[in-house]
Amino acid sequence: DIAKGMALGADAYMTKPFSTRELVEKVSDLLRGRA
Repeated sequence: DIAKGMALGADAYMTKPFSTRELVEKVSDLLRGRA
């Protein structure tokens, strides 16, 4: 559940299935501090 994950301190949440492109974009955003 997205709300529960975010409430527990997650920086991001992705649902399956996800594309490699989506994963790379999310990780890049997190590394830049834009999440």
